[in-house]
Amino acid sequence: MSAAPRWAGWLAALAIVPLPLLPAGFARPPVSPPPFSLELELSAAGTLTPGLPPSTLWYLRAHLEGLLPAGAAVLRFSLDPAAWYDGTTHVTAGVTEAYLQLRHDSTIFSAGIERLPLEVARLTLPFSIEPVDALGVRGGLAGIRSIWYPDDATRLRLALVGFGGGVAPIVSLRRQFAAFEVEGHAAVLGGRTALGLGASGLLGRLVVYGEIWALTAPVDWRYAVGLSGSVKGGIWTVEAAYASVLPGLPPRRQVAAQLAQQLSDDLSWRLTVRAFPDPDAVRTQAGVEFTRTFAATELTLLLGGQFGPEPPQGLIRTVLRISF
Repeated sequence: MSAAPRWAGWLAALAIVPLPLLPAGFARPPVSPPPFSLELELSAAGTLTPGLPPSTLWYLRAHLEGLLPAGAAVLRFSLDPAAWYDGTTHVTAGVTEAYLQLRHDSTIFSAGIERLPLEVARLTLPFSIEPVDALGVRGGLAGIRSIWYPDDATRLRLALVGFGGGVAPIVSLRRQFAAFEVEGHAAVLGGRTALGLGASGLLGRLVVYGEIWALTAPVDWRYAVGLSGSVKGGIWTVEAAYASVLPGLPPRRQVAAQLAQQLSDDLSWRLTVRAFPDPDAVRTQAGVEFTRTFAATELTLLLGGQFGPEPPQGLIRTVLRISF
């Protein structure tokens, strides 16, 4: 896996899905594992820029996840193999997760390739160490982990993962209170140290959340603060941040807003708008997405555009998903 190319970030900027109103991370993972699942995704996307020939991208991706019992342990895996064509044909094996997990009382041990999301933000990404492939799929990190639940409101996670050619120790502590939760992180990433603090909670009928990161070598700060609420059949989210859209892309000051709504049993839509107050100019992105469901099949149409001092660019994307 490698840093995402520029067009992948542009697609992902309009396709981030809001998280649930309150993260479900407090609860211990269920003892009964989920069944195997398979999803196939076929997509075609094109960008249009005045004075330039259109660029196109085709891809086919499979998403397979499940588990295999291995004595007292369980092998969990999530695979995202893909092939795409953007003038050149590319193929990736897409091993997102593959790890052995063992439970003992209130402790969970795991070893292998496993995702390690650290963010609280929903529309931006202040800090992440997860790799990302060329299609914007975030992957796991090889290493070992131990998660301890001393009580129903506390989680301590210790991890040693491969990062930048070395081994990175990461400690996370999460605590749930009556109407909010707080989680702190500390990571040593080679010659760089990262300290983060995130929180989310209820303010009346609204969800308020935010996170802040302090980084060394060089000194840098990242942050995000947001507000989310419900509307009939959906939710809205507004967020301000100094953050990235995807891992591998540089952080930028931005304001993002999203409205996601279920219009009927088989039709939903989502509107996403971003503004980037860059030092030289303000740049914006906007996109609207419609999804129609037919039994185990989904058909999505995305129309978007980005604007600024450069020539405007339009985007059209279709996605067909089939679940098994």
